[in-house]
Formats: sequence, structure tokens, C-alpha cells
Amino acid sequence: MPDAYWDETDSEPIIAYLKRKHNDRSVAPSFRGHKAFQELLKTGAVTPEITSIRLYINDSCDEHYIVMSETEVEGVELKAHSGREGRHNIEQLLQREDYRYWEVSGLNPAVYR
Repeated sequence: MPDAYWDETDSEPIIAYLKRKHNDRSVAPSFRGHKAFQELLKTGAVTPEITSIRLYINDSCDEHYIVMSETEVEGVELKAHSGREGRHNIEQLLQREDYRYWEVSGLNPAVYR
């Protein structure tokens, strides 16, 4: 699944990846691992209480979270797919091995436009 998501093995800088996804009018950018989240934080793209993360576990199951701080997310309750209830450590969440990749929305567009 090349180009499906960005992770720490990619040679393309994360900002270039975001720009390309934006210019291609692609769906929300996708990532693997906690390092990608750290890179997004460094760029200023993540805005607590606006940025959200969606973990793709399999074709019929995903979990939704809102970023509360640089270290915490909170599960979002939705009718069809919810995140795990309560607040969670973002590093532990993104190091889980039961999901394929995660998608992010609500990034600061000034960072990559």
C-alpha cells in the first residue's frame, strides 16, 4: 500500500506530504505510529480541541478521538463508531498494534498551504 500513509521510514518531509495531499485534493492524510504525531506537533499543524484522529482497525471498525493536548486524546462518542471512552495517552494509543493506520483532520492549513 505505497503512499497510503506517512511514517518515520518515509524520505519525504511531513510538510511536503501534507502539501501534496492537499494539492491532490486527497482525503485526510494518513499515518503510522507516534513519530508522525510528534512531527505534526513540531510543525504547529495540530490544534488541541480541534484536531481529531481516526484509528483504522479493519474495514468495518475504527475509533475516533479528539486531541486534547500534546499528550492526551479523548474518545469521541458517535452513533456508528466511537473512540474508547475517556482520556488516553496519545503515545500509548498510537503504539497499539491492533490498527492499520490513523487519519487526521482539523490540521492548521497555514502550515502546509
